[in-house]
Amino acid sequence: MQSVKALFIPTLNSGVVFWRMYQPVLAGIRTKTIDAHLLWWQKDLNANHPWQTDITSNQFRARILGEMEAGARIADVIVMGITHTPAGLTTMQGLRECYGKPMVIEADDNVLSCPTYNQAAKYYNPDSTIRKIAVAQLREADALVVSTPYLKEVYSEFNDNIYVIPNSIDFEMWNRAPRKHNKHKITIGWMGGATHEADLAIVVPTIKELTAKYPNVEFSILHGASAAIRAIKGVKINNKFARIDQYAKYVASAGFDIGIAPLVDNAFNRAKSNLRWLEYSALGIPCVASNVGHFAETIKDGVDGLLCNDTNDFTLNLETLIQDKSKRRAIGNTAKERVFKDFNIDNTAKYYGEVLKEISDRGQIKRTTPIVKDSNFKQTVEII
Repeated sequence: MQSVKALFIPTLNSGVVFWRMYQPVLAGIRTKTIDAHLLWWQKDLNANHPWQTDITSNQFRARILGEMEAGARIADVIVMGITHTPAGLTTMQGLRECYGKPMVIEADDNVLSCPTYNQAAKYYNPDSTIRKIAVAQLREADALVVSTPYLKEVYSEFNDNIYVIPNSIDFEMWNRAPRKHNKHKITIGWMGGATHEADLAIVVPTIKELTAKYPNVEFSILHGASAAIRAIKGVKINNKFARIDQYAKYVASAGFDIGIAPLVDNAFNRAKSNLRWLEYSALGIPCVASNVGHFAETIKDGVDGLLCNDTNDFTLNLETLIQDKSKRRAIGNTAKERVFKDFNIDNTAKYYGEVLKEISDRGQIKRTTPIVKDSNFKQTVEII
């Protein structure tokens, strides 16, 4: 079967694009299932992609729009992340209208239900422009690609053609990341961004209890440590950021013996993927996670991870692993085997290629909502 030609247009930062576009593109080319082209991704970019606000600039007209158009001409299907500006929405609509190719919107978060403690809440409030832009894209796309079954359920209100493409591990990368070990310490680790203070609050009592009870146990936090955790004596905090393509080596170098993934049970977190479990498992690290959302759907409790309903469960499960090295090793190894089998990016890319081929063969769908016109797009197209 001839591989489908796909143009991928990023809109977000390096981490999101890495998992949701760069890795599938690389694996699609490697497995010859997606003839893919990814536009101007930057491995150290930590903000919205600047093209969304540069649509009327000379740089956009001379280069970026030209690259979009050249890619759109030869593509069978276009995959774009959720945009965040009126100009970005117009670009999506204009490309779809001008080139007649099916437009796929890639979504990794439930932007319709951001908890108040998340910094995105102020942007995605029910009456915000950015939320209306997101909904317009969900409605007008020919298909959506999402990371979890729950997200598919949430967005089914706006689109009938939704495919779940799970986050997956590139073992060519993670197998080159040797784990470090501290013979004298058992290191329990967590990594994540700056929006997890409420999630980390679940394990604050656990950290206090276990570090006091076990002198050979230390907690290591990579990025985003909450004020409450910073106040605990003996917790190791590392705020260094690694470039995303060096992330596997960075996590491996932290020397985790156990990984934790606490999550508050709410609509936003239920849509989150099982990415922390995947990352720990790729390194053979046993994961103790909240019994929420995609963790609950994918982790086999007691086999390839441990699930927790509350703080007490985290304390008990972590204590079990602290005391039993063989169980740590068994769960970690089983998890790695499971992720290699079920969440391997090469297999996921093959399925992604089949999905894009199906969307391409179906072609554009009839609109259910009118196009929102923006003269900026028309102007720039005429200049090109």
